[in-house]
Amino acid sequence: MIPLLPLLPLLLLPPISSFLPTATPSTHFNFTSFTPNTPGINFSSDAFASGDNVIQLTRNSADGSLLNSCGHAVYATPIQLWDPATLAIADFTTQFQFIIKALDPTSFGDGLAFFIAPVGYELPLNSNGSWLGLFNSTTNNNSSSTQLVAIEFDTFKNSGDPDDNHIGIDVNSIVSNVTLKWGSYIKNESTGSAWIGYNSTSGQLFVFLTYGDDRYDGTPSLWHRLNLTEVLPERVIIGFSASTGGLTELHQIISWDFSSSFVNDQEAPSKKTRKNFPLVAGVGVGVGLMVACFGYFLRAKKKSREKRGKEEDLVFYASMEDKLAKGTGPRRFTYKELVRATKSFSEEGKLGQGGFGGVYMGLLKDATKDLFKVEVASKAKETTK
Repeated sequence: MIPLLPLLPLLLLPPISSFLPTATPSTHFNFTSFTPNTPGINFSSDAFASGDNVIQLTRNSADGSLLNSCGHAVYATPIQLWDPATLAIADFTTQFQFIIKALDPTSFGDGLAFFIAPVGYELPLNSNGSWLGLFNSTTNNNSSSTQLVAIEFDTFKNSGDPDDNHIGIDVNSIVSNVTLKWGSYIKNESTGSAWIGYNSTSGQLFVFLTYGDDRYDGTPSLWHRLNLTEVLPERVIIGFSASTGGLTELHQIISWDFSSSFVNDQEAPSKKTRKNFPLVAGVGVGVGLMVACFGYFLRAKKKSREKRGKEEDLVFYASMEDKLAKGTGPRRFTYKELVRATKSFSEEGKLGQGGFGGVYMGLLKDATKDLFKVEVASKAKETTK
C-alpha cells in the first residue's frame, strides 16, 4: 500500500505544464525544385509552378502580355515567429536561388522580394509595378493595415531607390530602411543565391547575396537591427512576391530552404509562471516533501549514471578517433582554420547561441559548400564532439 503522506504533494500540485514556458515549435523545409503538383506552396494571382520545375512569380507566356503582372508563392503552413509567453524570438535562416531575366536589355522591371507577413495577408489590389506585389498606395507605410518585413531585389529605380539594381530591407513600407547597390547581373538571367536570416541575440536581420563563383566572406551584404515582436505578430506566413508594370522581366524561384528554432532562454519568465506564483508558493511544502522522498533514489541513480557515462565516453572517443583516421566521419579542423573561416569569430557572422555555445557562419577555402556553421563549445569534451 502506498503511504498517504508522500501522495499528498502529488494531489496538491497543479499540472507541471502550467509552470513551463509555452512550447514553440521549430520549422524546417527544403524544396530543391517545384512542380505543378508540389504540395506545401500556395500560389496567388499570376504566380505558378511551371513545367521546367521552377516557380514563376509573374506571367511567363509567349502568347500573352507580361505587363502589370504580380504574384505570390507562400509556404502553406504558418511559422511561429516568437513566443507570446516569453517574448523569445526564433532564430531563422532561409536560402533560395532565383533568376531575374530582363527580356529587353534596355527596358525592364520591377523585381522580386522575400517577405514575412501576418497569417491572412493577401496580395493587395493594384500592387503591380513599383509596389512589388507587397503594398499599394493605401497600405504602404500603414502599419495598422499592413505589417510586413521584406527583402527586395529591385531592378528599377523609383523614388527613394539608390539605383536601378539594388537590394533593400523594407519594414511596413516599399521605401527601404537600408539599401545596397548591386551589379547589373541581378537581372541578366544569372542564378543568384540569397541567404536571409535573423539573429535573436543581436536583433539583426541580415542578407547575403552572391552570383556565380562568389563565396561568402563572413560578412553579410546588408543588415538591419529590428525587434520582430514590435513589427509582426507571433504567427506569420513567409513567401515570395514579384511584379512588373509598364516594363517586363521574368521572376523565377529555383529552390528554397528554411530553418527556424528557438534558443532556450530560461531567464525570460513566462506570463504563466508569474500568474501561478501564489499557487507555487502554496504548495512549496509539498514540493519539499517530494524532493526528500526522491533524494536517495536520485543519488543512487546519479552514481550509476556517472559510472556508465565514463564507459560510454571511452567508447565514443575510440569510435570518433577511428572515424577521423579513416576519413569516414566528421573532418577535424585546427583552431587557426576556424579563426580564419569565421573572421576571428566576428559578431557580424554570429548566428546565435546553440546548446554548446556560440554559432557562427564561416567559409573554408577548400570547402565544397559556400556556407557552414561552427558551434564554439565551452568545454573540452563538447569541443571534441
